Order: sequence, then C-alpha cells, then structure tokens
Amino acid sequence: MKEFEARLKALHIDQKYYQILSSFYNSYRETTLAEGYPVEEIDRNLNTMVDLVIKEFLSPHKFDSFNRAERESFDYYKFGNDFIRPLIQKDKSSLRGKEYIPLILKQLGKKENVILLANHQIEPDPQIISLMLEEEYPKLAEDLIVIAGHRVVTDPLAIPFSRGINLLSIYSKRYLENPPELREEKHLHNQKTLSVMKDLLMEGGKMIYVAPSGGRDRRDEEGNIAVAPFDPSSIELFNLMSQQAHVRTHFYPFAMSTYHILPPPDKIQTELGEQRIAKVAPVHLAFGEPVDMDIYEVYDKKTKREKRAESIWNEVRTLYAQFPV
Repeated sequence: MKEFEARLKALHIDQKYYQILSSFYNSYRETTLAEGYPVEEIDRNLNTMVDLVIKEFLSPHKFDSFNRAERESFDYYKFGNDFIRPLIQKDKSSLRGKEYIPLILKQLGKKENVILLANHQIEPDPQIISLMLEEEYPKLAEDLIVIAGHRVVTDPLAIPFSRGINLLSIYSKRYLENPPELREEKHLHNQKTLSVMKDLLMEGGKMIYVAPSGGRDRRDEEGNIAVAPFDPSSIELFNLMSQQAHVRTHFYPFAMSTYHILPPPDKIQTELGEQRIAKVAPVHLAFGEPVDMDIYEVYDKKTKREKRAESIWNEVRTLYAQFPV
C-alpha cells in the first residue's frame, strides 16, 4: 500500500481521487483476504489494477463509439474477470432461467439478435455476467455487448474494466444537459453510437445488455434496494432500431442482484469520482420469458410505450423478488 500511495502522490492526483482509490484498494484487500483468498493472488490483482489506473491518469484511453474488448497486447477481459472473481461468493450465488439459454444460443446461431432488458446495480455488472456464464457458456459471455453510460469510459478507475468488454457508450438523459455547453457534442456522440448499434443489429447474431432505467438501482427511503423504473422511450428506441435493422430480434427480461459487492452512492452524482467500497457477497442473475413486444399495438403511441415499459419492468421486478435477501 505504501508503494501505491507514493506512486499516486507522485502523479499529483487531487485529494478526492486519492481517497477514492485508497479506500477501494484497502477495502478490496481486506475483504478478500478475510475470505481466505491467497495473498499472492489478491496482491497481483491489486498491483495490476494500480498499474492500469495510473496509466489512465497519465494517458487517458479514448473510446470509440463501439469498444471491442481488448484481448491482444493485454487481456483486459481476463483482468476484469480475475479482479472481480474473488468478490463473488460463488457457492451462495445463483443463475436462474437457464432453460432460456439454449433458446438464446439457437437464435444467435440463426443470426437473430437478442436484447436483454435489465436492471443495473454496480459498475462491474458486465464482469459478473461473464463470471456467472463462463463455466457453461463462455462464448456467450465473451460476445455480450453492453450499453453503458459515459461514467465508465471517463472515470480512470472504471476505464481498465470497460476496456475489457464490448461496449457501446451513450449519455443518458440526466447527463445530456450537464454541462449545457457540451450538450451538442454529447448528442452527436449518441447519434454516432446509435448508428453503430444499428449496423451491429443488421449484422445479426448479437446479444445486447441494456438497462432501460438509464442508471443503477439504489436504496429507497426505507433502505430497500429497489429496481429503478424503466424509461418507456428507451425501450421504444431499441424496439424501433431492431425493426429498422430488418433482422429478427428477441427481447428478454433479465434481473441482477449484485448491489452488495460494490454499492453505488445513495444519491445520483453528476460529477466524476465516487466512493467505492468493495465487499464479498453472493450475486444472483435471472433470465425471464421472452417478451411479446407487439401485444400493446392496440393502444395509442404514448399508452403503448408506457404499458410496455411498465410490463417489462414488472417482469424484471418479479424475477428480482425471487432472489434471496
């Protein structure tokens, strides 16, 4: 830790970020060692993470609209999985709805697309999906495409993990206007990302994870972790894009319980730099029954979108409610 602190101070990182990195480092080391993980493995993970984060401070990586997982000169995908793996209590974790996975694989094999309409709880959700699928369905995990917000492609602590996943970055509504002078630039970025995503859908055989809430689940006023409501316009966007691609697309509700491994702040922060405290905990994932996107066509446009979003949100909440507390 002393070497880590010295290297950070030499970079003249501001005190806020210094504290964030230090607390993350310490919490990760303490909680994983307490679980009995080998000290050599934990220190190797932390030293690699420190090297990669410092690299981002010195020379920030510039992401394209579509980031393909970097696997060659350095395997960022493996790094992310190796780093998060000790935080998962695998024997207490669960993957439900596995009966849908062979169907998904069959659909992808026919060059049809699959979109997972999911909740989102912590930054390394993509790594957790990979780790929960890696034993039986490694190719499905490696090929997954994730729709992500701008934070994970601009925060130096998140970037090394983001470089290891297939990622399409989009500014969500709450960040589009902040700051106002960058609104047009962000809007153009989103347009470019959507264009790339349409091309990917036209190629077919893609599985995409998206959180229609536009953010992470957080604790409600009573302290319970609530699945954030889904934005009707977000779901409609993906439905329309799938239609425009002229490739059959299947939509599945997908629920995740990962909150306790790296809890987000209780309140939404628009600025970069948030406290990260790592913990070891079980995680739970569930695939739901495919969604019929056309059953609400009898309603007017606004009602159709609202009913569809509420119905899919309730499906995800139902899956989520079945997880152990």
